[in-house]
Amino acid sequence: MKRNFWQTSLVVLVMLLVLTPAVFGRWVYQSEIRIDGTRSYRGMILSNDEKTLYVVGLQDKVVLAYDVSVPNPEVIAFTALPNPDAIGKAVFVSSDDHVWVPATVIPEVYEFTADLQLVAVHSTQGLGITTCEGIVLDQAGNLYLSDRTGTAGVVKLIPSASGWQRDTSWGVQGAAELGGDVRIAAIDDDGVIYAGVYSGSTADFIFKIDEKGNKSVFANNLAHPLQLTIDSQGKIYSINYAATPILTIISPSGEVLETYDSAELGLQTPGAGIAVTKDGKKLYILDQQDISVRIYNWVD
Repeated sequence: MKRNFWQTSLVVLVMLLVLTPAVFGRWVYQSEIRIDGTRSYRGMILSNDEKTLYVVGLQDKVVLAYDVSVPNPEVIAFTALPNPDAIGKAVFVSSDDHVWVPATVIPEVYEFTADLQLVAVHSTQGLGITTCEGIVLDQAGNLYLSDRTGTAGVVKLIPSASGWQRDTSWGVQGAAELGGDVRIAAIDDDGVIYAGVYSGSTADFIFKIDEKGNKSVFANNLAHPLQLTIDSQGKIYSINYAATPILTIISPSGEVLETYDSAELGLQTPGAGIAVTKDGKKLYILDQQDISVRIYNWVD
């Protein structure tokens, strides 16, 4: 049976609706936080109750806490990194509300209280990690460090009587080697890690690493994924450094749902950090050299 033009068009339209991820709505700019700093910042995260936003200074070597539960967010806590040789490039909040920051170029990880009082300086000396540019913790308190140059992957550390050690039962001798420049990963409530490989090309990957350290490609053909974050629906948000698009939003199955360029979001310099509320309704993006955080609301 031959179809006429309108029948064929209807079939094509139905196929597109079925095969194309549905996105209804748009991110709309709400306001801006001017960071109290003088040089570039990188990496940020919301507290577990989503009332505080933590931002770390790449060159200012500080951690700032902003109260974002009020109409005009302001600094409520501030601390310098304990070692003057440390570089701030990532920050994470664990389930006990402690704030963790890797020192990047020296083998240390700093643990603070929610109001940024120093709890401990954790040594990673001798664990094969050379440039730690990302950190997440699971519900049990185990550390997962993104090693940009040494392992070129994610390393799992577990506590012991003598300090932190690799969990050799996870991945390959405690590491999921991803074969590239790994930056700031994300972790879901089940302990599954999502880590982007930043190679400087426009064909970069995001890997999915399960609770045993097994890796698989989650999404590909991306552009410079610097930091990832995840909402309660399992959507992954990737801020892409010095790239177009600058923001990519990916479904739980690895399909690209939305992309935005710098002009659409009003960013002046490279995007260097991202955070999202659990309900996926409010988004924070760090404008690295403009030294600001732009806040967006999802409007249906």
